[in-house]
Amino acid sequence: MFIQTHPLDDPVLMKFTPGELVLPVGTAPVGEADAADNSPLARRLLRIEGIEAVALSLDDITLRRAAANEWYILKPAVLGAIMEHYGSG
Repeated sequence: MFIQTHPLDDPVLMKFTPGELVLPVGTAPVGEADAADNSPLARRLLRIEGIEAVALSLDDITLRRAAANEWYILKPAVLGAIMEHYGSG
């Protein structure tokens, strides 16, 4: 699986495009409090220390990191979590 990453204008945000559907329709901002109810993928991503919020859309995932963290440290864990999610069916 090839996952594209797209830095955004705000340095604490990054978009990940897995090349497969993320949501069947629309968008769904998912915060830590309701991740378990809305999306197993969001729940998995919010377990990564330093990830504060997840927004899912039709074909991508936008993540917000804590200001004290850096993407070069978080990206391997994020990419692994996304691959694990899609690999698990």
